[in-house]
Amino acid sequence: MKLVAEIEKGWHLYSMRPLEDGPIPTRIWISEGQQFQLAGPVEAPRPQAVHDPNFDMEVEFYDGSAAFVVPVRAAPNATVGVQKLQVKRLLSVMQ
Repeated sequence: MKLVAEIEKGWHLYSMRPLEDGPIPTRIWISEGQQFQLAGPVEAPRPQAVHDPNFDMEVEFYDGSAAFVVPVRAAPNATVGVQKLQVKRLLSVMQ
């Protein structure tokens, strides 16, 4: 499944890579209790890297839009038929 984050002009979305004492990384996951589960790690595009004076370190982020690949499979308890998938995300943004 492809998940696209559209980022408003003037804002940035931090990457998924955790940095000690850095910004909160973006997280993407599938809510529990659904007919689906992650089938592997979320694939993220290559972010931009710049020195951020607020954290006094190099941080990674996305501008404009970022497309993530979320591998999904049916959960063992899945029932036959059309199902809805709810994806959760924690987006860490800066302006």
